[in-house]
Amino acid sequence: SQARFAVGQQASLFVTVANVGDSPAEDVVVRFDAASNVDRLALRDGEALDDDGVVIGALAAGATSTFQVFFAANEPGPIGLLARLDARCLASEDEARVVHRVAAEAVGVPATRIEVFDERDPVPVGEEVTYQIRVVNQGSGQDTGLQLRATLPQTFEFVGAEGATPGQAAQEPGVVTFGPVERLDPGDDLVWHLRARAIGEGQGKFVVELKSDSLASVVREEEPTKTLR
Repeated sequence: SQARFAVGQQASLFVTVANVGDSPAEDVVVRFDAASNVDRLALRDGEALDDDGVVIGALAAGATSTFQVFFAANEPGPIGLLARLDARCLASEDEARVVHRVAAEAVGVPATRIEVFDERDPVPVGEEVTYQIRVVNQGSGQDTGLQLRATLPQTFEFVGAEGATPGQAAQEPGVVTFGPVERLDPGDDLVWHLRARAIGEGQGKFVVELKSDSLASVVREEEPTKTLR
C-alpha cells in the first residue's frame, strides 16, 4: 500500500539491494532522482545525497545490503522519488530492472487559528465597540466544517455582525453564532466584525470558540474589554 506523510514531516525509507545471481556484483551504487516536491534527501548521519548516490561497492552472490534514506515533501501530492540501481553487470538500458519508484504521497495538514481584537478599550457605557475576528489556516492542507461562536461580556449587548458568514444572537444570553464555513484552504483567512454596546460598568472578556474537522478540541481565544462611566 502507498505510504502517506504530512508535508514537511521527515519521512524515511529502507532500501535493500540483493544480488540474486550466482556471481559477485561489482561497483554497485544506488542513486536517487528527486522531483521538485522532495527536499532534505539525506542518510541517517545527515549527509545530503547527491548525484554520487549511495556506494555499496561489491556485493557477493546471494548477499544483500540495506540502508535508510530520509526525505521530506514540500507540497501535497505523490512523492516524486526514484531509486536507480547501477552496477557493472547491469546494462544501462535495462530500466525495468534498475528503477524503482517510491510509492508514497505527501498530504497537507491544516493549522487553523483565531485572532481577536477590539477597536478600543475601555468603552464608555452607552457606546459601541467593534470586535474583529479573524480565522486563518496557516497549514498546508484544507480545513473543513468550521463552526464559530462568540460570547460577549455581561457588560455588553449584541448590536450586529457582518463578515464571512452571517452572525446572529443565540437563545443563550450574550452568545452570537455564525454561519458554518464549508472549507478553508491553506493560506486563506476569514474575517468577521461584531458590534456590541456597553450596558454596564466593569471588566469582562470577549470569548471566541472555533470547531473544525481538523481540530481535536475547541480552539478558544479571549479579548479582555473594560467598560466605564
